[in-house]
Amino acid sequence: MLWDVNLFRERTADRLVPRLTSRASPGDIVVIHDGDDDNPRADRRYAVETVDRIIPELKARGFQFGTICP
Repeated sequence: MLWDVNLFRERTADRLVPRLTSRASPGDIVVIHDGDDDNPRADRRYAVETVDRIIPELKARGFQFGTICP
């Protein structure tokens, strides 16, 4: 399983995309948190931008995407 948490750095698409795409392998589940327990109004654009960038990159490498839970 791949996740977006790095306790010592701010979450940004520029940091997450290379890390997640370089480690992705068939069957992996990628977790990208879009919430902030301390600040429910926190900026979550990094999560949207990360998804927008990793999906095309992984599709180009032959990965397929599906729904786990309806």
